[in-house]
Amino acid sequence: MGAEVNRIQELSQDTFIDLFEVSGYNPESPFDKFRFANHVGVQFGGKAYQPLACSIETIEYTSEGQQPEVGLTVSDNGGIITDLILLYNNMEGAAVKVVRTQARYLDGQPQADPTAILAEADFIIIRRDQHTPGDAITFTLSNPIEVDGAKLPGRICLRTCIWVYRDPDTCGYTGSTRFTLSNQRTLNPALDKCAKSITACRLRFGNNAVLPFGGYPGLQRRS
Repeated sequence: MGAEVNRIQELSQDTFIDLFEVSGYNPESPFDKFRFANHVGVQFGGKAYQPLACSIETIEYTSEGQQPEVGLTVSDNGGIITDLILLYNNMEGAAVKVVRTQARYLDGQPQADPTAILAEADFIIIRRDQHTPGDAITFTLSNPIEVDGAKLPGRICLRTCIWVYRDPDTCGYTGSTRFTLSNQRTLNPALDKCAKSITACRLRFGNNAVLPFGGYPGLQRRS
């Protein structure tokens, strides 16, 4: 890929920086995020962005008809993107957030300001168009409202809980009482597994507690 990755120290403070965050590509870990930018040493709002040569077509919005699709080309140096598309079905359906700021507002700069977002856009990866392993990959992005005529949810919706068991930021269970996958009490820490159900959650937190259940038990399957 012809684009060069420049160092932040060499940039003018007026340089525009496009930050990319890809999420929702890993169904087994819905909160995984892959962040990258076309420069080295980028950190914004406490988030670090991996340096990857990349380019996105001019984003246009129209009030009439379907929104135009956008091409995103990303360097595959080291095969990192190839690994992702092989693991996760070409990353189709993943959400892409693009944030534009200026070098002056990045973390570590005198005028650092995580709220200085000059522009922001959200897309969905609808297909992989070009792929030269080890060189570059081009994805086609679409406005989320154009995908099946509806905006996709901000997280994957499942009937079962998606939180990591005993994770302090999501599940929050710290109790000493343990249960197996079949919801039977056990003294063996190795058998302490959550069944990811409302029943399993109530066993740990109590019938009258506000449950931190990370699923949608009432979700109905669409035909």
